[in-house]
Parts: sequence; structure tokens; C-alpha cells
Amino acid sequence: MIIIEGPDGSGKTTLAKMLHSIFKIPYMHSIKKLPRNKDIAEERYNWYRLLLGIEIITDRCYVISEAIHGPLLRSESLIAEDQLNQFIKEMNHTARVIYLFCDQSFEHKITEEIAEREVAAESKRDQIVIRYRELYSRIKCEKWWIKSIDDYREVFWMIRRVWR
Repeated sequence: MIIIEGPDGSGKTTLAKMLHSIFKIPYMHSIKKLPRNKDIAEERYNWYRLLLGIEIITDRCYVISEAIHGPLLRSESLIAEDQLNQFIKEMNHTARVIYLFCDQSFEHKITEEIAEREVAAESKRDQIVIRYRELYSRIKCEKWWIKSIDDYREVFWMIRRVWR
């Protein structure tokens, strides 16, 4: 499984579609809207755990998105911390995670996402930034700064060496 993560506009979909067309690996665009129901969250969590061992490209990963953005939407994540830890452990052994950066600063992007959801508190933004950094310090991932088509080519060759 290849999981492509990063802020909106960083090139996740472009890269995922490119990898799909070249390698003929199934591609899935994860739903951006997070569930508000614990049962649906549990179902998605279990579904992503099953996907970890499959040859598939995902544009975002629900479990990661819920862990980071869930507290922003409803004051807590619907993924329990022990579930998140188990998922990260499994993901680090069975998946390749690519985190794309784009030309917007990290803090600026988080501020925009909070403003879109009508959450005004700067302390909330700081909590999300801290959560992103903490979570990605535990995930084995390739970090790429996408500035041009050449950067996509580099990511492609890195995946080609490892995947096939």
C-alpha cells in the first residue's frame, strides 16, 4: 500500500493518478469528510487496516486524517489512541507513506483549514500543528517538497526502485 498524504494543493491526487497510470495499481481517493458517528469511524478504521497488506494507492488515509482533524471538528478523535498506535505500527511495516509539501507554509495551511471550519481559536491551530508534527514523527515516511514536475519524477523513480 502506498499512502500519499499532505495538505490540500500539495499534489497528492496528481501523484496518485500518475502512479496509477504507470504501475496499473488500483487507486483510491479517500473521502475528505470525516464521519461524526463512532460506528462509521470504527468501520473505516477496520477497512483501512485490511488495506494495509494490499497493493493499492490511496490519496489520503482516513485513520491519519481522523487522528489529526477529528479533534478540530468535534473536540476529540473517533480513533482511540491505542487504535492509532496499532495502525501506525502495522503501517510502518506494510505500507509506504509519502508526505508531500507544497509552496504554502505548514502553519498557514492549518490556519486556512481552521478558518474554513469556522474555528477561530489560535490555540486550536497550534494544537493541530503540534499533532501533525507529533504524528508524523512516529510514521516512517518519505517527505517530498513538490515545486515542479521534476519533483514528481524523483518521487516516481524512488517508488519504482522500491515497489517493483
